[in-house]
Amino acid sequence: MLFNKNFNKKSIFILFFLSLFISNKDLLSTPWSGNADESWYNSVRTHFVLDSASQLAGLADIVNRGDDDFEGKIIELRNDIDIAKRNWIPIGTDSNPFQGVLDGTGHFIMNMRFDSTNAFSGLFGVVGNSAFICNLGITCNNIISGTDYVGGIAGKNEGTISLCFNAGKVSGGQKSGGIVGYNSGHGGINQCYNTGKIENATIASGGIAGDNRGMIDNCYNIGNVSGSSDIGCIVGQRSSAALLENCHYLEVTSISGVGNGSSTGTTAQTSTALKSNGFINVLQGSWQVDPNNFNSGYPVFLWQTRNPNPNYIINATVKNNAGGTITPSGNVFVCLEETFVFTPDECYTVKYVIVDENTVIKDITNYTFSDISGNHSIEVEFETLANDSIFVEVSKGGKVVTNNKNIADIDTVIICDSTTFTIIPDE
Repeated sequence: MLFNKNFNKKSIFILFFLSLFISNKDLLSTPWSGNADESWYNSVRTHFVLDSASQLAGLADIVNRGDDDFEGKIIELRNDIDIAKRNWIPIGTDSNPFQGVLDGTGHFIMNMRFDSTNAFSGLFGVVGNSAFICNLGITCNNIISGTDYVGGIAGKNEGTISLCFNAGKVSGGQKSGGIVGYNSGHGGINQCYNTGKIENATIASGGIAGDNRGMIDNCYNIGNVSGSSDIGCIVGQRSSAALLENCHYLEVTSISGVGNGSSTGTTAQTSTALKSNGFINVLQGSWQVDPNNFNSGYPVFLWQTRNPNPNYIINATVKNNAGGTITPSGNVFVCLEETFVFTPDECYTVKYVIVDENTVIKDITNYTFSDISGNHSIEVEFETLANDSIFVEVSKGGKVVTNNKNIADIDTVIICDSTTFTIIPDE
């Protein structure tokens, strides 16, 4: 396990232990107005408790101006923080990184968005080599950057990040990851997980880190990862000196633990294995079996005692349960947006879609709810196409091709609307 030189295992344990006993009323701060509040700050003090997005934005301003990097100081969150989909300015820059301790005390940051052409995007822009970030979850986000180094927790990490997760979508240029975009040679990521989608990275996209030069251990990823090159379920790129230990990911076709570099230290697992009691022991540390299905049955931290998702549900159904499917289906917990796809069975088509029991839409194959701020419902009804059947018999010397089916003997073909039969003789 790697920790930054300014922290040891004892101090990290104490931080985590204390966070379990800090009063947690499951309060959500008032949605952010876009203003920054620095009234809480006093340069002489070494301990601060923040309870609003405005105060967190004030922290970003203080650090980014170079007024105080907070080295040797502790900041705790008292509430969940709602960024309210406003443009977030990350905490710390390459020239003025954050160097303090931020203990989320088991709280969540939600509805965080970026609209910037600057590099280093995340809750933190740059985490310095004296910094320690812990006990924090990033959820219900759409993290977007037009440039490089994008991560749920930080764009660039030179410190230590522990007991944190990301459940938001991360997309950007090169070096994009669920926890951090770029983990430097001084950086450590310990006991973290990602469930969010990582997409649109041009080079180096990873479930935990886009590019790893430091240490990552006891982490897992179940989020989908995509990009143009160097795609890995744990890290996109790995330097020869980088360390990976005991990292696991949901097995997928054609993507390994590391996109470019050795995959040693990473292991593909089935969904069943990742959800098993035994996997908690494999991960080592402050994990528990998902007690109330907060995380679809996958492991969560001991500090996670409540659902990180907002209470917005879209009930998605197929009328009479016939004619096709809607994906996802059932009671779907949602964040900023969700797209539902309608797939008709053979000889069926979409008749209409009813949204919120009153809006009827025809001739569509999918529907997207955007800027969700409440519960919704969506129901699709399928109808049959005019159909008939044709008996086909093929003698020796060729085959008949229709509807992506090769007929070389005897078969019955269901005809929906129009069907083309292609006769192909043998050579």
